[in-house]
Amino acid sequence: MRVLLVEDTEDVAEAIVANFSRSGHAIDRVTGCGAARDAVAVQDYDLVILDGSGFDFLKAMRGAKNATPILVVTARREVEDRIGALDIGADDYLTKPFDLRELEARARALIRRSSGERSSNGSSRRRSNSSASRRDRRGSNSSSSSNSNSNSNSGSRTRIV
Repeated sequence: MRVLLVEDTEDVAEAIVANFSRSGHAIDRVTGCGAARDAVAVQDYDLVILDGSGFDFLKAMRGAKNATPILVVTARREVEDRIGALDIGADDYLTKPFDLRELEARARALIRRSSGERSSNGSSRRRSNSSASRRDRRGSNSSSSSNSNSNSNSGSRTRIV
């Protein structure tokens, strides 16, 4: 699974990166929507985990007909916030604090659903434009990090606050 994490809170991001990396997933982390737009322009992702400040990015993704699953993680707990995020294109919504095991389970479920839809349609539902039109610029102007060397106590039972 290749995941893009858009999270500006350092300790939360480190815990998520460490957890997904330990599980064998490739995870790129960016801190803002501009860097997230750059990342999806050059890399296909199986999932985007988006913090609550990224609704403009969410709208842009859906406006571009990019159907990559997006899981919003945020401290916003109001029902109106959840409804709003889902209505503009989020596939799931998880409020902080959360357990990393639940985050990973939700990620697996979204990937499963997304893979099933692509398989049943016979084509990828991610982008309307051709993969050949994308340029892979890995290594140049890297605004994301694939790995975290954090030695934090972010075990699989860690709650994110």
